[in-house]
Amino acid sequence: MRPERLLALGLLLSTPAGAAERVDLDVAYKSTTIVGRAPADSLLFPERWSASALGRLRWTVRAESGRWLRAEVAYEQRARLASGSAGGTSILRSEERAPYRIAQAEWSWAEADDGFSGRHEVDRAVAFMRAGSVDLAVGRQAVGWGRGVQFSVVDIFAPFMALEQDREWRRGIDAVRLRFPLTDLISADGVAAFDETIEQSAFVGRVQGYWGDLDGEILVGTRRRDRMLGCSASLPVMDAELHGELALFDSPDGEEVIEGLAGGSYSFDLQGPLFVRAEYLASGFGAVQCAYGVGSVTPASLNWLISLRDGSGVASGSVSWIFSDHLSLAAGFYVPHGSRPRAGGFRSDYGGTAGTGLFQISFYD
Repeated sequence: MRPERLLALGLLLSTPAGAAERVDLDVAYKSTTIVGRAPADSLLFPERWSASALGRLRWTVRAESGRWLRAEVAYEQRARLASGSAGGTSILRSEERAPYRIAQAEWSWAEADDGFSGRHEVDRAVAFMRAGSVDLAVGRQAVGWGRGVQFSVVDIFAPFMALEQDREWRRGIDAVRLRFPLTDLISADGVAAFDETIEQSAFVGRVQGYWGDLDGEILVGTRRRDRMLGCSASLPVMDAELHGELALFDSPDGEEVIEGLAGGSYSFDLQGPLFVRAEYLASGFGAVQCAYGVGSVTPASLNWLISLRDGSGVASGSVSWIFSDHLSLAAGFYVPHGSRPRAGGFRSDYGGTAGTGLFQISFYD
């Protein structure tokens, strides 16, 4: 089916026929090229050098019908070309099955032996309704919770991978989401996220609010078959910001898992803003990020993702040039450290990661 017909069909399903008072179309294209050099282990990586390219063409249609009804449909086409076995897969968007979808609505349009593949999917198809102060969203939508940036323990629906480079579009999930205020400073939020069976689905309620400078939330529900209790909070301390998350998961067989996250950030003024952030994940991972921008025209960042369990990690950096609202360029690198693989076996969390160079060009219309 042609993309414009698919988008029109989604809008007809999301809004009453002829009711849309305004319709907007956004088109975005991203081309990402990665060159990687794998560790010297011929069993895991027969070819040390590899190259990967991913093109993403995304159409997003938004329609409004007064103040009470909005709809959004996003259709995306992707073409991927990969040569060699060095990887870069943890940096590009994952092609694995998206979580919490009744049906994937994703199809292959090309598959070749030379490493070329093409796929397309409906990533958004949602109607937003408002009645007074109550908001209801029904359909495929993006849902992200928590205060963490590099990591999260309460962002359970479709989180990004730790090394994922492009985080502009979170993968959509099939859900019903209801939000309404309890007081001027406290609101309630509930999400029913559906998978192919009820046992694989998630049903979580959230209360979010402010107490002075403290911004916090409490979550209760089920994730697949696990019961979940979680919380997150952030607050300013002098000129810095602190945030944290905590979650308890209780499986049907009685096994309990506790996950926690702590982090903070601080901004320096060095002829331009220098933003420093650090996060620690209780399972043994940490991250440090420094970002510097000169008038937000050539923002640059340095990041260090580390496993505190074995000392391995990945240092990365990027710089981007924003020429206009329609065009931007970005270049980056990923340099791993730690015990390298040997005889076909990994010996550290990040030591088997490929050293990588990246270039991305983005167009918007």
